[in-house]
Amino acid sequence: MTHFAKKHLIICDLDDTLYDESHYFSIVFEAFEIAKQVQSGSLMHSYLLIERKKSADILKDVLMGCGLFCTSNHNFLFDIYTNIKRAISLPQATLLFLHRLKKEGCTIAVLTNGVVKVQQNKVTLLGIEPLCDKIFYARDNHQGYEKPDPRCFQFVLDTFQCCASDAIVIGDHYDNDVKGGQSCGIDSLWLGGFGAVGIAKLADALPYILDTKNEKN
Repeated sequence: MTHFAKKHLIICDLDDTLYDESHYFSIVFEAFEIAKQVQSGSLMHSYLLIERKKSADILKDVLMGCGLFCTSNHNFLFDIYTNIKRAISLPQATLLFLHRLKKEGCTIAVLTNGVVKVQQNKVTLLGIEPLCDKIFYARDNHQGYEKPDPRCFQFVLDTFQCCASDAIVIGDHYDNDVKGGQSCGIDSLWLGGFGAVGIAKLADALPYILDTKNEKN
């Protein structure tokens, strides 16, 4: 097991790290299917077949997979994706993880890629903002860069006047989160990944953050 010194600033990815993003897509797809009178579950079935981490436009690929792609459908689906108002819940495991970090005096930041307005909507629906010290939207920098650009991570460090050695990144995307964090000198954990930096669940990050040997087994 890789050993890290105790960390004070925890930088978490949002989608597929603090919650399962498919739950957000599910309510978006359901709203589209009802409005367009499409067979229930069609879009989610298509969604599960695409390589989401490699997709440049998930919504387009989903519609293509259903044989429903056209500009008007894409625009309509994107509008739902951006503005839908239906609460989704954070997993209990995430709540316990975040509460534990706050109890230990850690600072919690969320750093997320994606369309800012969409990510803001997700944050609102999840009700996650009160549980974190700050949410960082990577594209909200007026220069268009986002993870894995090290400037995203450096901005978080600078905001909290924290050195890289006192921080840790946790995310599900190896290139964006792990390699991105490491490029800025920050120790990083790969949620759902493997190898020395891989962890199976958020709770597995606690020993790396708190240096609690009794929690490493």
